Amino acid sequence: PEIDVADWKASTVYTDGLVPESDVVMWFWAIVEGMDQAEQAVVLHFVTGSSRAPADGFTQLMGYGGNHARFTIGMAAAGHPNRLPAAATCFNK
Repeated sequence: PEIDVADWKASTVYTDGLVPESDVVMWFWAIVEGMDQAEQAVVLHFVTGSSRAPADGFTQLMGYGGNHARFTIGMAAAGHPNRLPAAATCFNK
């Protein structure tokens, strides 16, 4: 199945002061949208633990223990400019 990036974006939750219009958020989505399906699947696997989108859309992402856990973009370790991207796959972050 194809990864629907528009659905992924629309279903994303933003925390730590980020909003869809934040520079880092717009950069993230621009990069993901520029990827082919195989590359998008790698990113999806990195952030969720699965390379496949949920059959019923991204609002149905499951987290640890089978609970719904929407994909979330937040600022981890703010103030550490050299920190590499991190993911918490059990919570879709």
